Amino acid sequence: MRKVYFSLLLSLFALVATRTNAQGLFMSIDAITKNGTQLKNHQNEVELSSIQYGIESEASFVKGTGAALGKPTFSALTLTKFYDISSTALIDKMVTGVAIPKVDVNFYDRENRISYRIQLEDVFVTSYQTSSTGTCEGGCPGLQESISFVFKRYSIFDTKNQAETLQQKFSFDISTGRKF
Repeated sequence: MRKVYFSLLLSLFALVATRTNAQGLFMSIDAITKNGTQLKNHQNEVELSSIQYGIESEASFVKGTGAALGKPTFSALTLTKFYDISSTALIDKMVTGVAIPKVDVNFYDRENRISYRIQLEDVFVTSYQTSSTGTCEGGCPGLQESISFVFKRYSIFDTKNQAETLQQKFSFDISTGRKF
């Protein structure tokens, strides 16, 4: 029996890339990101440099019976950002093992409207890494952080509808293995 791993990451990336044309990527966590930036319409968010995550299902192909697909496995969502108001609070959540009720990752369009949102619920910080450059011509951007989250619930919202309002398109409860 041959095992093949299918990744939904490419289709999710294609959905994000073609739909959002994001001009901004921000994270919102209720008390943690309050007054996170001075940017207009982003006061309770912190700016992100990137995010990465994936979903895989194990598959097997047996001659005569066709393909069988296993339950999906969600990887940790890893984001990169510069050190900011949320940094020490996220470290505290990690070292104390305290869950974060909700994390929103918002993609903004050219008109500064949310066009896509990834919402995580019952979130735990599982990794915190930093990097920086000692010296660079013209100044260095500062301390860069890479933070990973695992979560129990995952939802996607987008504005791909007639009214162009943010609507829930997909939700999955990892603890039960079911959509909600």
